[in-house]
Amino acid sequence: MQKGKWVAYGYDEILKKNEEIVKLSFSDFEVKEKPATVTLDGEFVHYSGSFEHKSDSKKNGWYAQVFKRGEDGKYLIYHDIFHM
Repeated sequence: MQKGKWVAYGYDEILKKNEEIVKLSFSDFEVKEKPATVTLDGEFVHYSGSFEHKSDSKKNGWYAQVFKRGEDGKYLIYHDIFHM
């Protein structure tokens, strides 16, 4: 998160903020994942990659996700960002 940027809390706010993107068919994209990286202590896992729309290059973009290990040992999304 960054000061002055938008943030959405909960399913309904996230869905509303990304309404146009949610309507896209994921079969129209080719996703290129990069290998996951893990911090030495295993607390964080970072996934990233890019996606290309098969017929509209204006919809190409990238994504990154950071997962944090919880007290129960399971990983939860800590940060999720993409750009299209």
